[in-house]
Amino acid sequence: FFAQPLATSIFHAPHLTTALRIISFAVPAATIVAINTEVIRGLKNIPFSEYLRNLNKPLFGIILLFIMGFFANNDYVPVVVWCLATFISLLISFAYVFPKLKSFPVQAADVLSKKEILKISSPMMITAFSFLLLGRIDTIMLGMFSSTENVGVYNIALKLASVISFILYAVNTIAAPKFSELYWSKKTDELKKVVGFSARLIFGFSFPVLIMFIVFP
Repeated sequence: FFAQPLATSIFHAPHLTTALRIISFAVPAATIVAINTEVIRGLKNIPFSEYLRNLNKPLFGIILLFIMGFFANNDYVPVVVWCLATFISLLISFAYVFPKLKSFPVQAADVLSKKEILKISSPMMITAFSFLLLGRIDTIMLGMFSSTENVGVYNIALKLASVISFILYAVNTIAAPKFSELYWSKKTDELKKVVGFSARLIFGFSFPVLIMFIVFP
C-alpha cells in the first residue's frame, strides 16, 4: 500500500515502486523463517539454523537466478528470485520445526507465564531491534540522499569490510546458547571462562583481518 510514496517521496526513485510491491509479499515469510531459525537454534541444531540463516536463501537464489536468466531479462528478476528463495526457506524450516515441536515434551512446571516471558525477552527484543536498525539505517539514508548506483557500491564495500566481524558472528552464534545455559544453571565460574575464551578467540582471528584491510585497502 505504501510502495509508491516510499519509492517517490523517500527514495526519489519511482522505478522502485514495483520492486517494493513484489517484495512486500515475502516479508511475512521472511519473518517466520527468522523465528523458525531461532527455534532450531534453541533446539541446539546450530549447523542447520545457520544454514537457514546464511546459506539457504543465497544458494537457492543463485540457482533460481541462473534458471530465470534464460527466460526473463528485466530489473525485477532478482527481486522475484529473493521472494521465491524466501518461500523455499519457509517450507524447509517448517518441515523441520513442526515434527520437532510435536514430539517436544512440555512439563507444566517448566512453562513460564506470559509476563515472565515478556520480562526476560524485552531487553533482548530492544537490543535486536537496535542492532537491526543500526545494520540498515546507513543504506536507507544513502538511498534517500544519493543514487541507487552509490547504494550498490557502498553495499559491496560494506560486505567486504564485514569479513572482520565474521568470526565475531560465528563465535556468538555458538556461544550465545551456552551463555544462556550456564547463566540459568548458576554456573558463574564456567560462564566467566567461556566468555573470556570467546573474547580471546574473536580478537585473535579478527585483528589480522583488520590489519590486512588497513595495509591493503
